Amino acid sequence: MNFSEKLILSTIVYYDILNLPATSWEIFEYLILSQKIVPKAERGDTGIDNIVRALNGEVLRKFIGEKNGFYFLTGEEKLCQKRIERQKIADQKWKKTTRIVKLFAVIPFVSAVCANGSLALNNTEKESDLDVMIFIKSGRIWTTRFLLAVLTALFGVKRFKDSKRVCDKVCFNHFIADNSLEMKFRSIYTAFNYARLELIFGDADILRNFYESNKWINDYLPNFNRQKKINQRILRKSRLKVFGKMGEFILGGFWGDLFENILKKYQLGRIRKNKTDVGWGRIVIDDTQLEFHPHSAEKEIMEKYDKRIKEFGLREK
Repeated sequence: MNFSEKLILSTIVYYDILNLPATSWEIFEYLILSQKIVPKAERGDTGIDNIVRALNGEVLRKFIGEKNGFYFLTGEEKLCQKRIERQKIADQKWKKTTRIVKLFAVIPFVSAVCANGSLALNNTEKESDLDVMIFIKSGRIWTTRFLLAVLTALFGVKRFKDSKRVCDKVCFNHFIADNSLEMKFRSIYTAFNYARLELIFGDADILRNFYESNKWINDYLPNFNRQKKINQRILRKSRLKVFGKMGEFILGGFWGDLFENILKKYQLGRIRKNKTDVGWGRIVIDDTQLEFHPHSAEKEIMEKYDKRIKEFGLREK
């Protein structure tokens, strides 16, 4: 296999681990580049014409199949119907998510809200929760996290730790201050997840700035356009935003700083009390970022990925 064929097959393998077939555009835009597969000295053209030509060439035909515009590993045709079914479920969850996120406008200091995980991939099951990443104005991360937790709890849509009732509950596992957007955990897994974020509410420039602060994503996804078009689901306006602005005025000065410090101490106490062991995961706790992924799927997915690309002869044993 040549350079393009190796990357295409490795990308389809990654999608297969996620139980997804991929369109030709997804294969192009989220093409995975791994040093384990192709050293820098051997790298070549990843342009759309070259990718489409290789995708439909003779060499890859023995490894992949195509149906209704979806590409998948040979024998995995069932994934096409599964993707259609999950897309229908995701459409309903998107409606619920936008209704919930619209309420976030009453909370001060929320800069932007993005869908993350299976929701962003439109790969949800009926029992899936609603993963979101929250961008917050600097200096108010603890205040905003607390107020969002209270709001969603009052409306019965907050996912609580260890709760078995997760269907359509909002999962708050990542808060980021808008003046500290660079991510330190860098891998194929994190690059792919960040690239698939979908803006729901807030300032579109926040997401663009996020990608500019994380140019390393292109080290793993060379064709990813950091200035990508913002998803049309974005809630551009909300009448409730006036309440958020009032809250920012009230909590923007001395009393806001005091409130922030009180809520920081309160939440740190609860976090320490409910300390979670971190296996292969990520927990970040500071004034610029709060990330709670103690049991991240990254280890399992990447172990499967490494095993599969070895089986296809895409890297040394």
